[in-house]
Amino acid sequence: MLTPKLISVARKLCKDIQREWQILLIGKETEGGGMFCYDYYVPKQETGMASVKNTDEITLEFVKEKKIIGTMHSHNDIGVSFSGTDDQCTNHSFIKNHIVTNNKHDFFAVSRIELPCGLIKFAKAKVIMQAPRLKHVKGVENIEEIKWPVYTGSTYYHDSRSGTGFYGNKKSHVPAVLPDTKDIDWDKRDRRQHAFMFDQKEHGGVCNGEF
Repeated sequence: MLTPKLISVARKLCKDIQREWQILLIGKETEGGGMFCYDYYVPKQETGMASVKNTDEITLEFVKEKKIIGTMHSHNDIGVSFSGTDDQCTNHSFIKNHIVTNNKHDFFAVSRIELPCGLIKFAKAKVIMQAPRLKHVKGVENIEEIKWPVYTGSTYYHDSRSGTGFYGNKKSHVPAVLPDTKDIDWDKRDRRQHAFMFDQKEHGGVCNGEF
């Protein structure tokens, strides 16, 4: 789990550094084998369009002292999958959890699991942003559903921008007059009123997509 702060850091680095980069994630392990990351450390590094190499010495003592439990690095403009170099080096380091991102803000993560037999395996992990779960939203009772009448053989077309709409024949899209409503004035060329039938004369046919 990443805090909104770390998501913002990743997006800012992707925007400002159009190359690969790497940061170390600070946090703690959670129940079920997950991790909660709330801070980061940027090691000294040399980066290229398709490579990143730390020049800081990252020791086991350093990892424990800084409470580093994961890494995140960018693959620039390509997809989010670990390269052969990632698998051989980064993913087999002192750190067990690793995330790769890119300039499209995609994320992919793996966790290294050490088996009792002495072997290891990598499990795909899900990257989520921290967000509190709410039991109730204050004022939700003010949101009411509109109960529209049902008209046989007609379809109701709604313009979300103006909150208005009309009924029309399913085949011809010719507007039908609703009870207790005013006829639509097609000559006003009102984008909000005409919605998808904008720029059409009365009984003018189907949508031309220009609205």
